[in-house]
Amino acid sequence: MKAAPFKRRFGAGGWCMLALAILLTVTGCKANTGEQAASPGSNTVSPSPNVSPSPSPTPSPSPSPSPAASIPVQPVSGKPATGSVPASETGTGTPFVLSSMSFINMKEGWSAAETKQGSDIWKTADEGATWSKASIPGLIVRGIGFASASTGWAVGKADCREQQGQRLCSKLQIVNSGNGGAAWSNQWQQQVKDVNLYTDDKIFPVSDKLVYAIAGPGMLRTTDGGKQWNAIDFHVGPFIPEEASFLPDGKNGWVLGRAGKGCKPEEREARDQCAVTVVSTSDGGATWKLDWSPEDSNNMRTVGISFIDAKQGWLMVLSLDTLQSSTLGTTDGGAHWTKLSEMRGARPYTRGLQFVSAKIGFVPLSAGAGPIGGGLAVTKDGGKSFESKVTPGQEWSFEQLQFFSEKSGWVRVGDPSKGDYLMETTDGGNTWKPHKPQL
Repeated sequence: MKAAPFKRRFGAGGWCMLALAILLTVTGCKANTGEQAASPGSNTVSPSPNVSPSPSPTPSPSPSPSPAASIPVQPVSGKPATGSVPASETGTGTPFVLSSMSFINMKEGWSAAETKQGSDIWKTADEGATWSKASIPGLIVRGIGFASASTGWAVGKADCREQQGQRLCSKLQIVNSGNGGAAWSNQWQQQVKDVNLYTDDKIFPVSDKLVYAIAGPGMLRTTDGGKQWNAIDFHVGPFIPEEASFLPDGKNGWVLGRAGKGCKPEEREARDQCAVTVVSTSDGGATWKLDWSPEDSNNMRTVGISFIDAKQGWLMVLSLDTLQSSTLGTTDGGAHWTKLSEMRGARPYTRGLQFVSAKIGFVPLSAGAGPIGGGLAVTKDGGKSFESKVTPGQEWSFEQLQFFSEKSGWVRVGDPSKGDYLMETTDGGNTWKPHKPQL
């Protein structure tokens, strides 16, 4: 039965827990919508008391930025890398950990690696054949994004410490490079209280001037390349942004997150008084409006959101009750959403969403706590169904992807035993070529 569209409300990623993997092993996965608002025949979204949009959009506030400070880096020239993936370590006796990647085309890209002293930024300009690196001491980069071959940003956390089995940090920071990642300088920083290192931070470069950043529990925007970063007020009450999609037109963008006074930054799932929510802008982030927030999104986790133009887009959410990931689509810019399909969302776990055309989209599958390997899920019918491309015998764990066409793209692969690495495909995910950033 065809699902009815969600009606627009005018009223008021991460890793799944190991306990869920154990629960799934015992009980197995059952196909179940798990979402009252998305069930066929009852798809009208009722007003949620957790989310209350302002009567009219208001420009975001503009706090003064922190003074910029140069950050010493250690540029190192690269040498040819082999096509195999050898075990690699950070020099601290621990496996190589890649936290983020950003490519501007299939040949040129960057990846951030965590080190004992901070982070290394690795760069390739020849499709992974050779690499160079620059070290950023003191900052653990969690997200990186380049707008061009010369200009990019990284966001992460500093002043971190171990406490009761957690890595807690007291500073959020954004740094910028204007020479292709060879050198970095501080643009923005903020003291915070005990933020978990592994909460997601992300960079969304629209141009050399317009950039968005998720830093800790909030989102910032710059319109001058980072000379001034402004905190965004989405005017839906307390809101934690988690995923986003921005068009290159510099005007349209959508942010998927959780809204409500019950939302906690350290939790990716919606709980009591916390609702999955989509907000959007059509003026480059100056103003925002509420697009979608189901009345019942308890135990729902955001996975990803992707738009290919101002009208057509998709989002994915994971129900922790059913362990099913639901794909919803819109053809009117987010005013109405229709449930398109469900797929297994745990073991392996759905970790993102990117569409490259009206028909073709990709989802990275993470192994999580295992033992089931991950890989890639592909839709060729606009999200109505997905085909899992998990290669038997491969313990792949796809944590992030970036495609440039229906055939060509890169993925970041997590491997806690041998060290993380990157892979590229030129045939839509049927075959892969591995690349380990190394000198």
